[in-house]
Amino acid sequence: MKEGRRSIVFGFSIGSERKLRFKKARIRTHTIVCVGSALIMVMSKYGFSDSIEADSSQVAAQVVSGIGMAAGAGLYIVAVDAPLEHSDEG
Repeated sequence: MKEGRRSIVFGFSIGSERKLRFKKARIRTHTIVCVGSALIMVMSKYGFSDSIEADSSQVAAQVVSGIGMAAGAGLYIVAVDAPLEHSDEG
């Protein structure tokens, strides 16, 4: 299960870098996301080999869409939490 070990290492490294920058999503969050994504990708690769009708690339495409949606939601939350800048002019 090389994919699982790699995902733990990459998730941990991304999370530790964010921890150094004092971001909200840190080590645990990124490790869980990376391991979950790797497990879903492995499942889509090997889980549907016996079925002719199933298309394993559909599962992989949804993983990419889900991560993109999570990133977009994170950007929205950061934008909502950011203080508004008011100018004194005008």
